[in-house]
Amino acid sequence: MSVHVRIFLLITVALAIAGAACQDYVDCRGDLTNCHGDCVDLDSDVENCGRCGNECGDGHACDSGACVDTDADGDGYAAESWGGDDCDDGDASMNPGAAEKCDLLDNDCDGSTDEVLGTAVCGLGVCEHEVDNCIDGREQVCDPLEGASDEVCDLFDNDCDGATDEDLGTTACGLGVCEHTVDNCAGGREQACDPLEGASDESCDLLDNDCDGEADEELGTTTCGLGVCEHVVENCIEGREQVCDPLEGVAEEICDELDNDCNGTVDDKDLDFDGYNGCLDDCDDENPDVNPAMPEDSGHGLVCSDGIDNDCDGLTDAGEPGCCVPDCSEAQCGDGGCFDQPGACGTCPAGYLCNGGTCIEATQDLVWVEIPGGIFMMGSEEGWINELPVHEVSVPSFYMTKTEVTVSQYMACVGAGACGGPIDWPDCKWRQPGRDDHPVDCVTWYDAEEFCAWAGGRLPSEAEWEYAARNGGREDRNPWGDAWPTCELAVMDPGCFAGECCPPGCRDTDGDGYGAGLSCLGPDCSDSDPGCHSGPCCLECIDVDGDGYGIGDGCIDADCDDLDPGYGQSCYQICINDWDWDDYGTGSSCRGADCNDSDGDCHSGRCCLACIDIDGDGYGIGGGCRGSDCAEIAYGDLEGTDGCWRDDTWPVCSKPADTTLHGLCDMAGNVSEWIRDWYHNDYEGAPADGSAWEEPGVCDWSGCHRVRRGGNLKYTYHHIYITQRWRNPMRDDEGWGFLGFRCARDME
Repeated sequence: MSVHVRIFLLITVALAIAGAACQDYVDCRGDLTNCHGDCVDLDSDVENCGRCGNECGDGHACDSGACVDTDADGDGYAAESWGGDDCDDGDASMNPGAAEKCDLLDNDCDGSTDEVLGTAVCGLGVCEHEVDNCIDGREQVCDPLEGASDEVCDLFDNDCDGATDEDLGTTACGLGVCEHTVDNCAGGREQACDPLEGASDESCDLLDNDCDGEADEELGTTTCGLGVCEHVVENCIEGREQVCDPLEGVAEEICDELDNDCNGTVDDKDLDFDGYNGCLDDCDDENPDVNPAMPEDSGHGLVCSDGIDNDCDGLTDAGEPGCCVPDCSEAQCGDGGCFDQPGACGTCPAGYLCNGGTCIEATQDLVWVEIPGGIFMMGSEEGWINELPVHEVSVPSFYMTKTEVTVSQYMACVGAGACGGPIDWPDCKWRQPGRDDHPVDCVTWYDAEEFCAWAGGRLPSEAEWEYAARNGGREDRNPWGDAWPTCELAVMDPGCFAGECCPPGCRDTDGDGYGAGLSCLGPDCSDSDPGCHSGPCCLECIDVDGDGYGIGDGCIDADCDDLDPGYGQSCYQICINDWDWDDYGTGSSCRGADCNDSDGDCHSGRCCLACIDIDGDGYGIGGGCRGSDCAEIAYGDLEGTDGCWRDDTWPVCSKPADTTLHGLCDMAGNVSEWIRDWYHNDYEGAPADGSAWEEPGVCDWSGCHRVRRGGNLKYTYHHIYITQRWRNPMRDDEGWGFLGFRCARDME
């Protein structure tokens, strides 16, 4: 250092010392002290704290003459009392930089305590809520189960587990078909388990339908049957409905003071159906031509020389006082009152007929009956389709012969050279002796026309014939009314249901003793099942011919002909037997088989139990039949039953019931009759004025067909009703043993 600098410094120091010395003599006021010329408060001056020159240093202050630290708690913040912003310099956790805590203190020195500590959200369902994190200096905990309770059915999460109405379980209740389980809660609603849900009236099915803990109870019993058949059955057994068969136990009536055939009458044995009791007054109950009402010379082929007590009076043949002896005292011809002795009183020459024992000219034997005209509805809605449409016809008055033209009448025309002889076929009856007063048969349509022209008339129109047969156009089914035809009413085929017409022996396929024939114990509804012959079991499989095919789920398959075991599913291509016109019967073109071909409202099902009648004769198995049937036999397969068991025509007018109100005989039976009209398949376009339909209709390989009307000796009761129409080819070389004619003529 240079001398000058040193001198400068020395001068400066000297001056300073001199100045200070001067300041020491400054007079300060009050409690202030002169420190080096400055009046200071030694109690608070940080540079002269307690004494001059005592400097407290950074972060300190002078308090009562002593240096004190302004950040006593060492938190880096001066106390508010020293001008800082540390609200509690005794607690290092309290300062403006500290985080607020939940302790009722102003930890961050902002003038507020426990502020901005926020909230907490917790809980599920009804427990979901929000709480302040600090209350009254205490930290709060959000309880997630606050408000929780047991779960109930209210669509709320009562137990706060995140699910609603869970685990509320199920309830099982009910008995039988009502037994079921329900959820205890559904859709927020408590559910009740109804113990009767699904209950119904008890039925027979092995189920507890009414839900009372019992199955098939209190279904009761049914009592049915008459006589020996009267019995009681439980309505339900092992889940199957039982049918009380009113004919269970039925047997052939015998004379034992019991009702064996279960018809409500004791000892009413009438095996031959002649109306007389074999236990009382019928001396031969298997022969309908032997009974108390049958004269010994009855005209039924039972005469004084047949060795039979025909009238059951204990006298036979010659011993019978009333035995027929021809009375020819006033007769020149005829049988003298004895039917079995034709010509006993003589015969008439050619061109003459025997009329009441007197020979008269043939044409004089025709009796003409006046038929007053009128308007009527022709046809029927209850028969075949060829009887439709029913239509109005106005018929003028006309004449018609009282009877079908007889053999003697027709042979007179032959004798006169005006008519050709009838056809001579084996089935023809006209050649047989004793038939002068029988209707002539086996004549062609041309033969009939020739005779009527010779007799001064013509063949009747179809409208005239039906109008006359219906008693002047009335709604009658037959001349006698609506009763079914029988041999008491008309000459017909009564069918076969008992007696000698039945097949001999017993066709019994299943070996149970029941089947078809005279020797069987009775008819069999299912001849392929030895455990069933009548009653409800029949419904399993109605199979009368025993080939395994029939009606019912138990059959092999359906049977198109249950009358013949040779047919199962290969039959006639037409519906050949459908007597009740319901389209069910025998043949491949039927809609199906028919369990009761005499009832158009029944062909299968439970209704069959009333009457199983495959051949449609009204006789069969069941209380609804006309009687028991010894065999179900197809029409045409019987022998000896034609003409009411005579296998022949009868003399004209033999059946008084078969006479119209105007006096025309045999309009329903004996022989069918040729009609003038050409045959058409229905009445569309038919004349409405009563005249004949002169335009040809149906023609085929056999020729064009003419109409024939009326029943005959070969027809069973199904075919005998007035409105039924038939056809035959118009040929000059064919005649039939069931077909004749009568004549008509216009009013003069």
